[in-house]
Parts: sequence; structure tokens; C-alpha cells
Amino acid sequence: PRLDIIQTLAKQMPDSRWAVWQSVPREGGKTGKIPHKLSAGKLVKIGHDDPSQWVDFDIAAHWLTTSDSKASGLGLLIGSNPKNNPSLTYSSGLIALDIDGCLGSDGELLNNVGGDVRAAIKILREHSVYFEVSPSGSGLRALWKGTKPQEVGERWKNFETSGEIYDGSSTRFVTITGNVWKNSPLVIAEPKESLTMDIAEYLG
Repeated sequence: PRLDIIQTLAKQMPDSRWAVWQSVPREGGKTGKIPHKLSAGKLVKIGHDDPSQWVDFDIAAHWLTTSDSKASGLGLLIGSNPKNNPSLTYSSGLIALDIDGCLGSDGELLNNVGGDVRAAIKILREHSVYFEVSPSGSGLRALWKGTKPQEVGERWKNFETSGEIYDGSSTRFVTITGNVWKNSPLVIAEPKESLTMDIAEYLG
């Protein structure tokens, strides 16, 4: 991960909660990403539903650089809403958009990425929204400040392209690579509230 880039982003999110993550092989050749903390020199699994286990960026970055490469990268908690313990509710105030399997090895959008998805990306970029390449190198992630309308579902599919969009009302974390896509501005933008609905309509 590009820690210098991630640090620039973290400074714009003073209440952000961070951890390290470790890749875990899953069925079908997929890779799971499990959040961890560093305790007594060892990586220990933590949950998405307990924000108190997550720390500020500087501590998480220290965990990453002192974990003997057992940690794969840094993760950012988007939201925590445990139904059995409302006192642990936390929202980052962020929206995360995942666009899976949309990039070729050259970092360009694949030919099968449809016009609606391309339009959504173009609109977000026009609003100075931050984009980065996912850990796999084949997907994109965008981050901006805001809340997702309740009527917008988390999973979306547009012909051959699919992904997720979620906010602090979910119990989720995202990996942050700092691998900036196409000179994306290092800004956590706060566009107008209607933008997310517009994007959701393009993505289907």
C-alpha cells in the first residue's frame, strides 16, 4: 500500500477507524480479507461490529510496518451497526463504491464495461471523487462523504459489470491501497446529496 497517499486521505477523516487486514483463501479461488489488530506482536482477528478494536491511521500504519509482512494492507471501517449492542454504533460518514473486475492489466476500463457504468465514473470524477485500484488490480473503489439513500440497495449489476455501494449504515470495512487511478485527486469530496442517487440510477 502507498502509506503516504493513505495518510493524506486519513487526515481528511479525523474520526476514521483503521486496522490491518490479512488475505485468506476461499473456495472458488477467491480471497477473503479479514481485519486484524496487532497484539503482543501477533495479528489477532477483530470484527466489523466493534469500533473500539479499530484505531487511528498512525497506529494501524505502525501495525502494518511491524507485522513482519503477515498483514496484507490497511482497512478502513465504513460503519458498524451491531443489532445486539447499539452502543457500538459507528458511522464513518463515507460512501464506498466498488466496481469489480472492470480494469485490464494496463489500468484501463475493459471493453465490456458498459456506457452507464462509464457515465457514473465520469460524473464522480467531475465531482473530484477519489478513485483507487483495488488490491487485486482488477477493480476500482471510490470514496466520498455522504449517506446512501435507503431505497438504494448495496449490490448492483449492470450487464457484465457489478459491484457494491454502501455507507455508514452498514457493518462493513474497505481495503485502502493508495494506488490512485488516473491521477484521481487526493480529496475525500463532499458532493451534493443527490449525487449518490444519480450514480445508483446509472449503475442499475
